[in-house]
Amino acid sequence: MTKFIITGQRLGQTSQFESGSGTYIHESYIYSSVCGKLILEESEDLNKKTTLTIQSLRSKTSIQPTVGDLVTGRVSRIRLSSAQIEILCIGDLPLKESFSGIIRKQDVRSKNIDRVVMSESYQPGDIVRAEVISLGESRGYSFYLTSAKSDLGVIHAKSKFGFKMKVNSEEEMVCEKTNNIEKRKVAILD
Repeated sequence: MTKFIITGQRLGQTSQFESGSGTYIHESYIYSSVCGKLILEESEDLNKKTTLTIQSLRSKTSIQPTVGDLVTGRVSRIRLSSAQIEILCIGDLPLKESFSGIIRKQDVRSKNIDRVVMSESYQPGDIVRAEVISLGESRGYSFYLTSAKSDLGVIHAKSKFGFKMKVNSEEEMVCEKTNNIEKRKVAILD
């Protein structure tokens, strides 16, 4: 039986499973960072845990985000005043084709906007949860996004060393292997 998973769905505890691609860890639980099919990767080593992986599925229907939609995307580029986002899912539905979005510096958080540093909020490759706030301008960005709510922001990230990171606070993530702390605008999920 195939089990389909939605973005943000709790999959299991880190005491029982390893976190694989398409997943992230938050407070000792493994969650899906993409929509798709759950894959259980059994280890040949009896002392190792089963790895939970999500195989992303693309939607067969062509839809596009609208104002107010929650979207999941991958950070593709960071600038001084914005982060470019490749929108991959609308709500729990994976998209047939991705859309381009942008999170402007003033839309990163609702407090201390003047202190926002984009490279301390997002890094290329981060998976983010954001809300569509408007259609973009003609500069090639289809949608303006915001992460200025506590449950919006980075939901999955790798450290500069390439290892998975877990939430340390709403502004920090910690590398699971090196314990190195990196700044991010973290989505705090219940």
